[in-house]
Amino acid sequence: MPGLDTSKEITQLAINIYGLNYKRVIDLLDPEDRESIIPQDVMPIIPGDADVVAAIYTLLESSPEAIEIALGSINTYQWNADVLFDNLLEIPINIEFGTRKIIQVILRQLPKELIQAFSKLGGLPDLTVYNLACFEALWEKTGKELTEIVKQFESLNLIWKVKENEWKIKSQVLD
Repeated sequence: MPGLDTSKEITQLAINIYGLNYKRVIDLLDPEDRESIIPQDVMPIIPGDADVVAAIYTLLESSPEAIEIALGSINTYQWNADVLFDNLLEIPINIEFGTRKIIQVILRQLPKELIQAFSKLGGLPDLTVYNLACFEALWEKTGKELTEIVKQFESLNLIWKVKENEWKIKSQVLD
């Protein structure tokens, strides 16, 4: 296929087609074509006992996105690696993607109102950025109640602020 001469081009195509859940596609490539697009020095690091952290990374398939969300959980709920690991073990084994596992852990912690708000995110189109008016219309909330929901999702690393009144949403959250 023209334009797919290097592993970087193949990786970029996989990301363009499958979003950040491209890991499964990359695994299908020949070993010499595999290349991580995320350098090791930007991989989020979970603090804790090395064996427990290694087990967490395995459960999360070493997905940087899943690990980033896991760090948000640790910080938001004031957990340590052992508590996070125990929570991950409670997720059914049939949930295969690391990001989906950590999202299930988060959903078990959220009150019913925030679970409903989270599930509505899946109905949004995949846009470059989202503004407060978008969230207001989606959740039918205003003022402090709206900003509290946004802050909660920001602290869990499910969404992140790019600039004043603009957020991005992880593609796995939209899925």
